[in-house]
Amino acid sequence: MFLKNKAADIFLKCSLALAAMISVVISSRLALKDIGDFQYNTAHKGSIGFRDFWNSTYYLFHGYNIFDPLIVQQFHLVSLYLPNSFLFFFPLVPLGPQWGKVCWLSVNLFLTVLLARQISVLFWDKKHFLILAALIACSAPWGILIYSGQFSLWSLYFFLLALQWDKENRPILSGLAIAFCLLKYALTVPLLLYFLVYRRSWKGVVLGVGIQAALFGFFCLYMNLTPWELFLGPVRVGQSLGIEYHGYLD
Repeated sequence: MFLKNKAADIFLKCSLALAAMISVVISSRLALKDIGDFQYNTAHKGSIGFRDFWNSTYYLFHGYNIFDPLIVQQFHLVSLYLPNSFLFFFPLVPLGPQWGKVCWLSVNLFLTVLLARQISVLFWDKKHFLILAALIACSAPWGILIYSGQFSLWSLYFFLLALQWDKENRPILSGLAIAFCLLKYALTVPLLLYFLVYRRSWKGVVLGVGIQAALFGFFCLYMNLTPWELFLGPVRVGQSLGIEYHGYLD
């Protein structure tokens, strides 16, 4: 990854560092503006913004059935994700939308550093960390994920962390990491096939899925719904709002 010509090597590294800083500044500004939201670009039809997530989490925390179409209409909610995902937003509820974005941006930048470090540990014997971080920050997908679809950065980091602990034969820690990476289950559920098929490792997967199942069961009791009713709750909300394809509904 380094050039033999020292002058060219320094020039390329400085150029990469400058490009990375520019990318971080631009993406961070977008994340703090109105076009930045938790999951999708608000320019897209049917997108869910930060305030919609914030409202749904707020009313779920106060005991409302956010998957009841009547509650959805009464409080103007858009509840298209299972409460396991909403659980993550509880610490952000008191902050309000703008401070929540600042907090989430800080988490994403921190996760980017951890992601680069984790890739370095897994594939390059803890080498090239700074170059990996700069390359990630300069990439177009990262520039989008930093302000739209942030669950992907979170989930990918914990997936790689679970992989490292699985290689170290630490199934309990690997399972805990898998439970965290399942925040974006549409992305990470297929990735779990890597553990089951390629590594033939199932203990961590069972633990991670079990933790998520326990959370799901808790919300079934908390909202007084059967598992089937809770599982189909986001679908019913989507039908009542006339949304056919979006997030969980995919």
